[in-house]
Amino acid sequence: MLGTFFFAFARKLTTDLHNAGGRSALRLPSQDTAFRYGYLLWLVAYFFVAALSNKLTNEAPDAAGTAIVNPTRPSGRDIAFDVIQSIASFIAACYLGFIDPTFLRQAWPDYLVTNIAIAAIFLSAWLLFHKISPDVNVLRATGLTVALITSVMLLAIHYCHCRTSYHLVLMVTQPVLWLVLVCFFVVRMDKGPTSG
Repeated sequence: MLGTFFFAFARKLTTDLHNAGGRSALRLPSQDTAFRYGYLLWLVAYFFVAALSNKLTNEAPDAAGTAIVNPTRPSGRDIAFDVIQSIASFIAACYLGFIDPTFLRQAWPDYLVTNIAIAAIFLSAWLLFHKISPDVNVLRATGLTVALITSVMLLAIHYCHCRTSYHLVLMVTQPVLWLVLVCFFVVRMDKGPTSG
């Protein structure tokens, strides 16, 4: 699945660079483009952190301190989480325009679906691993809350015809999701293996 995201990212990046051909090379991407790439990179980074976590879980040091592969298989919870994460991330990548650039592209619904996908990833991680890895439950709850609040705000802006731009909401909430991910990575590296 991760290879699919890299391919989609590379294809979209080359398309975006080609389309910007006549523009100044120093021109920044639009906010919409920056948010779309920010979300896809967040999903890819979360895949790496979760995969690193699974790799650490299946390695154990021998007497000399060298990492050896633990013969245990991934648990049913690991497999369920990987499936949920893959499906949610794929749906988000579709809505963000990375799988099929002509797919819907309506801005706020794309971000709504992406935040719902991120909420599903955090919720499934909490449901599957809250007893196994309680050290990151606060981060899971924070990520879930941010994704749900973002979703509600996007719906409110659209249906209540608020004057607030959804870009303003994303300027605040997307960096918070990145902060949660960085904290998740740091905790994983400090405390050792667990999943999701």
